[in-house]
Amino acid sequence: MKETRQQRVGRQSQLAGGDVLLALAWPLLSIIMGAERALGRRKWQVRSALRSPQDDMAQGAKLASYS
Repeated sequence: MKETRQQRVGRQSQLAGGDVLLALAWPLLSIIMGAERALGRRKWQVRSALRSPQDDMAQGAKLASYS
């Protein structure tokens, strides 16, 4: 079955639309991923900030017992 010119143009514009969508979405996706990674890092910083001095002393005692 031979496709008409209209169908071919429609299919090409659909493909181009996908490319445009990808081109627009990619920077957004990378920004989101970067932000997520930065938030993950911050979460670790917050978690270490929330640890009590007792935890650190227990950790130090554990390390001292190894050496």
